[in-house]
Formats: sequence, structure tokens, C-alpha cells
Amino acid sequence: MTNIILSTGGYSDAGEEGAEEQKIIIDMARKAGIRVMGPNSIGTINPSAGMSTSIVGLDPIRPGGVSIIGQSGVFSSGWARWIADTKPFGLAKVACIGNKGDINESDLLEYLTGDSATRTIGMYLEGVVEGRRFIRAAAAASKTKPVVVMKAGRSEAGAAAVASHTGSLSGSDAVFDAVCRRTGLQRVQNSEAFFDALAAFEKFPLPRGNRMGALSITGMGCVAATDAAEECGVDLPALQPETLKKLGEVMPSWAPVRNPIDTWSAIEQHGSKKATSHIARCLMEQSDVDALLITFVLMPESMFDISEAFADIFRRHPHKPVFASYYGGTAREIAHIHEGFAALRVPCYPTPERAIFAFSRMVEYARFRGIIRK
Repeated sequence: MTNIILSTGGYSDAGEEGAEEQKIIIDMARKAGIRVMGPNSIGTINPSAGMSTSIVGLDPIRPGGVSIIGQSGVFSSGWARWIADTKPFGLAKVACIGNKGDINESDLLEYLTGDSATRTIGMYLEGVVEGRRFIRAAAAASKTKPVVVMKAGRSEAGAAAVASHTGSLSGSDAVFDAVCRRTGLQRVQNSEAFFDALAAFEKFPLPRGNRMGALSITGMGCVAATDAAEECGVDLPALQPETLKKLGEVMPSWAPVRNPIDTWSAIEQHGSKKATSHIARCLMEQSDVDALLITFVLMPESMFDISEAFADIFRRHPHKPVFASYYGGTAREIAHIHEGFAALRVPCYPTPERAIFAFSRMVEYARFRGIIRK
């Protein structure tokens, strides 16, 4: 079968006349047995095959398990360059579908569901065609792998912008929300949350519960984590007597200790590496803690060898996802924290709120799969 990527714009994205020309082209292609991705598509990326049809120059991208379906060329251009540089995860495939004159999101979702190289799917959509087929495809995909969806056109003005971008009709946002809940799609509202959730799903097994232990060098991090946990439906379990006893080895007797744990007093007495790793171990060993969040303030005094501090702890609890977050720091300090935790397959987030939201998407999907009871 012959396949064509049609990158030219000016079809359904340009109004009724362009839409009519698009229809003529697609009808001719179908009669000839040709499948078309586009118009207005800059195509695909497959890092493991060393293939890219992007019109933008790309550095080599690390192969991995995330595949992205994007109704925008930015995923094969600017975002692809960002992924190649920052390495939040490896990519299996990227497909930019443009105006969807022929090949649409359901075609690609059905393909990726059966693709052994794809472990996690991300979708950016401006509208859905073949609604019933999409629901079937989404439900089938979610039974085997997480699907994170960012859909544009939530507002009236956004829907108008969608129409001028790819000629799509965005449809009812409430209806799309209902479809996501029914089929197990994990919906996010912005690009930060989109990539945050993809990184979490790609790096960890699904959690066994929604209970998180948290520690932070700053009280602000503790408060932010508490608020975010309540907003996202994440539980912060009380510290058990045995945990409190072990924490007493580094926490001074006068310091109040609760989850999230403010680690500053322990760090003053024992240094960042010893205090942080000991407290992290205590939380991970508590039986009703399903995940861990470590929040740093990036400064020279808080820099240490991350692998030496945490590798053994994380290895002992492979079923408990770990999230790192941080405040501030120089470019060098930010690179240190990202590279250190990346070696342990732990994602880093610029705020604890973003980390907790990513965990909440994992929890919601684990509930859909029946791993966590609703």
C-alpha cells in the first residue's frame, strides 16, 4: 500500500474552499488505494529506526516507550527538540496528523495499542472524528497501557482558534470529559501536566494505593504538598510509631514531625545527604506509604551524590513510585538534580504541586485498571 504525508496547509484549515479541495484530494487518494496523513502534517518520528520526516532539524532522540499522537506539528519540531535535549523520557513514535483528511486519531490509537514498542501513549487533540470508533479505540487502549490526553478548544474562543488551525470542530468539552472517564483516558489541561504525566507513567509501575510520604527541606514545600494532595485526592498518611522512632535518629527531639516532614532541623545537625536519605528510607519502609515525594531547595549546601544517597533505598521498594521536586537553583544545580535522579529513573518536577498531580493521574489510572480499589 502507498502512503503519503501531505505537509501543505491551506485546506480545511483555511475555510470552506480549502475544505472542498481537501475532500477532492482525499477521495482521489482513496480510489487509488493511498492512505494520506494530513494535509497540514509534518509527519512522523521513529527514533529506533533513525527516521524523521519533520521539516525541522532534530538531534538524535533516545528511543523509549512513549508514543505521541499530535494534531500539531510542534510535537515533531519544538517539543521533539526539547525531548532530545532534556530527556524526560524516551520516544517510541511521534505522529503529527494535521487536518486528519484521512488518517485520524483512531487509526493511530488502534495501531499504538498493538505496538509492542509503545508502553505509554500521549495525545494532543483539537477535535475527534468518528466518535463511536474513538470511544472503542480509547477503551481498548486503556485496558493495556496508559493514555494521557490534552484536548484543546475548551473555551468558546479556544474552539474558534482550533477551527482556524486544523479546520476541526472541537465539540462539547463536557462530553469529551465523560468519554475520558468512561474509557480510562487520563485527561490533562496543559502541556506541563501532559509531559509530567507521561514521564511518571513511563518510569514507574502503577502504584498500589494513593498514599504518599513527603519530605521537604523547606516548610513551604510541606505546605504546598499538603494543599496539592488534598486538591488531587492524594492521602498523606500519619507517621506510625515505629517510623517516628527511626526518625528520631536524625530529627531533634524539639522538632515537630508529621507527614510531610520538614527536614531542615535534621539537615542542620547531620548534613543534607545523611538526613535526607535517612528520612526517605523511614518513609519508604512504612507499610501504608505507596509513593514518595522529595522536595529540595537548590543551593550549594544541598548538593550531594544522589545515587549514593538513594539508589539502595529505591531498589528495595521497586513498587513504590518516587518523585523529586525542587525550588530555585542555577542551571548547573538544576542539571545536577535532573541528571542524578534520571540515573535512578526518577522524574524531577520544578514544584511539588506538579509532581503530586502526575502521581494523581497514575492513581486514577490504577483505579481504572482495578489495581487500586475505588
